Formats: sequence, structure tokens, C-alpha cells
Amino acid sequence: MAAPVHLSKLTSALRQLSPTEMEKFEAYLSSPYFEIPAGALPLFQYLRKFHPVYDEKKTDPEVIQKKAPALGNQKRQANYGSDLLKCLEQFLAIEDFKATPASVDCHRLQAYKKHHLFEMFNKEHEQLLKALDEDSEQSYDAFYQRHILTELALSGFDAKLNRTIQNDVFPVSKTLDEFYALKKLRYHCELLNRHQVLGTTYSEENIDYVLNVLQPLSSESYPYVYLFSTVYKMLKAPSFEEGEKSYLSLRHFFDSHIGSTLMTNIKETITYITNFGLYWNSKGFQKAGAIALWGHEVRMTNDDLLDRGKISPSNFRNIVALAILNKRDAGWIKQFIESYSQHLPDEHKETNQAFAWAQYHYYMTAFDQAMPLFQQAQVKEEPIFNAIVRRWQFMCMYEEDPSSIDVLFDFLNAYERYILRYDEQFHWMKDIFVKNIFYSKKLLKATNVTLKKELRLLLNEEKYFTGKEWLLKHV
Repeated sequence: MAAPVHLSKLTSALRQLSPTEMEKFEAYLSSPYFEIPAGALPLFQYLRKFHPVYDEKKTDPEVIQKKAPALGNQKRQANYGSDLLKCLEQFLAIEDFKATPASVDCHRLQAYKKHHLFEMFNKEHEQLLKALDEDSEQSYDAFYQRHILTELALSGFDAKLNRTIQNDVFPVSKTLDEFYALKKLRYHCELLNRHQVLGTTYSEENIDYVLNVLQPLSSESYPYVYLFSTVYKMLKAPSFEEGEKSYLSLRHFFDSHIGSTLMTNIKETITYITNFGLYWNSKGFQKAGAIALWGHEVRMTNDDLLDRGKISPSNFRNIVALAILNKRDAGWIKQFIESYSQHLPDEHKETNQAFAWAQYHYYMTAFDQAMPLFQQAQVKEEPIFNAIVRRWQFMCMYEEDPSSIDVLFDFLNAYERYILRYDEQFHWMKDIFVKNIFYSKKLLKATNVTLKKELRLLLNEEKYFTGKEWLLKHV
């Protein structure tokens, strides 16, 4: 049961904290430095006993008033709850600040400047710049930090005292350009990636300027620049073969850095490689599916597949489908489903579990077990997912009874109407589903050797076509 309304926002937020974070939060609330409102700590100490489950009975205002009279009635509890929620917001901000040492360093240097502690500033500033130069990763954070350090050194009261030709702020502009270009390149990668996957708008905008600024830095001495420049080329490639060249360059880089600390800091790049594989796999390149599965397995190996204990439903579905496509051992697939389905968000668990097990039973040729599970895997707000389910469902129906021509035709007609109904949401994928339906109908009509031969010739002429191999197998 959920917590009463007067504390629902607070308990929802507290539920997301780990036991370690709860312990740190109590220490924060106990410190006189932060001027915590009087009722926040007692309310936290009462609620902590039930973390992370806050049922209605234990958090009922009358029960709280009886067990902790100091917390008062419902109105006072609600006020204390608002105070505690504000404290939690501040605590999370401080924790995030502490987790980014570069930000702490910059604020400390700014404080030195404000207090005219110039000798302390100069000494630490020199050390920080040296550390940046020796940083093996050279991420966009390093570029940002270098810009901020340059800006701090050339501004402030002490900088104004230097009224000579050496007081040149060009380095501030240069480091800003480099940081901006790298961050903008990352966004170009994301914009292009979403355009390919979701159909969102993509404009090349200032990409020529960005690449020109970064060109002198695009080497393995500056890994982030090199990686994202290569990722952009991979995503922008007009063909799978061209994109694969960039992928192989990235793969060579990763293979040469396995086990290094760098490997754990390039997660975004792995994600782009995975999506590149998924994109071209959707267009019929089975080799691209192997690339996508490799990307997912890298994340699994590096414990990066879960986000605070949860797996994204799309990642879960894709891994199962890719494992089947790449003929992975059935035991591996079964173990993956059993292990990771428990980490699906509750609201997505039932549907995605059903779809995964349906695919597994299909893979095991247990079509009678797969069919009812495919029927369970329907989500109104996800047309593309539903279309994918329908494709698998048709294959399962055909495998189970290819002689049920009328039933199969009716299914394909309904499938086609569904695609047309959600036309805009399918973006480029509409053509793939329409083509799959078109050839599936031809398969049903190919009732003799001559018609099957004609269909085989047509299929062999198709270069980009999801489902082509399955159809060829049945001609």
C-alpha cells in the first residue's frame, strides 16, 4: 500500500536512496552547519525504520502521532515533510557536487581569488593544469576544466594589475572554442542518432566549424575527440559498409584499451555503436546485429546495463532479439531473461517478460507455448514495439500451421492497417514493415514450385530487408 498523500512525495523520493545514502542523509540532517528545520530530523528518523517500504498503515498520520507525539498531527507532519523534502533536494545537490572533483577545485580557486590568496591560487592552479595535461582520457570535462582554469588565471584583481602586452585573453577564447566544439560534436552525434532511430529533425548546422576546430586534436592523444569524431563519421555514413570502417577503427581502439580505466569512461560511445548496429540491422544487415550485440555485452561486462538497478525495456528486448538473430546458445538466452527481467521497471515488466519468453519458445520451436505469450505482449503507446510483436506473431502462426491461409491473410491485413494507422510514428521503419507484409502475402500465395521460384528471385534482389532470411527459408 502507498503512503498517505500528505507524505507521498517525500516517501517516493526517499525510496530511491540506497542504505548508504540514507546514512549520509541522516548525518547531513544532524549537522548544525546546514541549519536544518527542527522537525526534519525527527520525521526522517521515524521514516527510516521502514525504508524502503512505506505502507499506508505505518505512515498513517494518526499512527505517526501516536508513535511519535513530537511530530504532531497531520498538518504538522505535512509541514515537516515539506521541510525534509527540501533538505533532501539540497543534500542530493551537495552529494552530486562532491562527486565531481573538478567543480570543487574550481570553486576553491574562485574562493582563493575572492580572498586575494593569490599565492595559494597560483600554486594549485599550476598543479591542476599539469594534471590536466597528463590526463590520459582528455574528455570534454578536461576541456571544460582547462577553459575554466585559463579564464580564472586571466581574470580577477591580480590580472588587472598586469597592464602589459602579455595580458592577452586569447587563450580563454581558444579553450572555449575547443570545449564548445567537442560538446557540440557530442550533441551532433546524439541529434543524428535520434534522427535515425526516432525520426526527429537533424540539421548539420555548424558541423563544419566544429570538425575544423577539432581536427588538430583528432588523434588518440585526445581520445574523446578521436572517438566522437569517428562516431560522427560512423553515424553519418551513407552505407553500412562505410559506417563499418569507422566501427572497426573504434573497435581497434577499444581492444587496445581493454582493462584500462579509460574503458569505463567511454560508455556513451559504446551506446552509439550499439545503435549503429541496431539501425543497420533493422535494414537487413545481419552483420550489424552482431555489432549491436557486442555493444550490449560490453556494457554487461562493465556492469553498465543497469541504471540504479533497472534495465531499459528497449535494451532488454533488443538483447533477446539480437541473441536469437545471432544464434546464441539457448541456455545463454534463458539465463539472460531470468536474470535481467527482474530488473525491468514494474510498469513494463509483464509485457516485456511475455515478449522475451515468447521469442525464446519460438527459438526452441515450441510454437504452441510462444503464441499466447505474443498475444500478451501488446502496448498501446508503443506502435513500433507492437509492430515488431506482430511480425514475430505472424512467423509463429505460420510455423505452427502454414496451411491456415485465410487466418494468416486476415492477420496480415489487420497488421497492414495498423501500420497505416500509425504512419507518422514509424518514420523510415514503415517501409520495412510494409515490405515484410508484402512479401509475407506473396509467401502465402506461392502454392507451387513456379511461384516459389519467382518469389525467391524477387527476394534475392532485395538488399535491405528485415525478415528476408526467414522468408527465403520458407520458399
